Amino acid sequence: MAVVENAAVVKVPPEFILHLKDLDNVRVQGDDNDTWIRPKESVKHSLKAYLWEHSKDKSWKATESRRMGFNKSGVFVHEDHVKRYFGLLRSAARRDLTAAAPEPVPVVQNFNGNGKLIKLVETKMDTVTDEMRTKVLKSTFQAADTNKDGYLSKPELGTLMRRMVLSISPDDIELMMKEADQNGDKQIDFAEFVDWTINHQSGMISEKIKEELGSSSDIVRASFRAWDRNGDGSISKAEVRKVLMTSCNMPAKDADVLAQILDTDGNGSIDYDEFVEFLYPR
Repeated sequence: MAVVENAAVVKVPPEFILHLKDLDNVRVQGDDNDTWIRPKESVKHSLKAYLWEHSKDKSWKATESRRMGFNKSGVFVHEDHVKRYFGLLRSAARRDLTAAAPEPVPVVQNFNGNGKLIKLVETKMDTVTDEMRTKVLKSTFQAADTNKDGYLSKPELGTLMRRMVLSISPDDIELMMKEADQNGDKQIDFAEFVDWTINHQSGMISEKIKEELGSSSDIVRASFRAWDRNGDGSISKAEVRKVLMTSCNMPAKDADVLAQILDTDGNGSIDYDEFVEFLYPR
């Protein structure tokens, strides 16, 4: 288990990315994004390769399920559907970094003249209803049903729920499997799944789902996570277009324009976490 760092840590802005070459003093955010821990060796190895060979690339795929990169907030590793930023021990950081780091980088809300597209998304997503949650559940169900037989096995259910509700535990999944499988056939069809997640009154799991899908940004983020199969935080433009059209009810031509704009690197992939934070700044 990772040990939480008690010393002060400075989150490294993108313009100071090469300061992270001081690998012994590098820390990374914990899964809760509130604490700092020592990066595991494999992450440190990926960071080293990124810094020495790819530091000018905004996004670099270190492994099949791990992506390194930077944005306006800092330098990050994205895996298992979680983006975590890197920092340096304040005691080891240079003065120019400590002077620059205290203030968070503001979210820019100008979208190159395409504000009408943003308004369209916000208008379509202004009220979160159980009907909208059901649409997200259906898209995640279909994405998790890997053999396309219309049912979810226990492993498939676990994959689906971890994408939707990052805080869910193995015990939660075990309990859900038992309670949702109404006919006792050791698998869950979509009707059983929706009935349990939307209407089930016992336990805490349904509350977790409502908490995770409680806002417009949560709905969009969960939809994207459903199609991010390797958990590295990026999906293709075609998948983004599909999410915009299904979850946001956006016309095809507007979805095409927005997906094209969002592909800032021109590599055909979009960092959906940045997109959601841009649309719905906290």
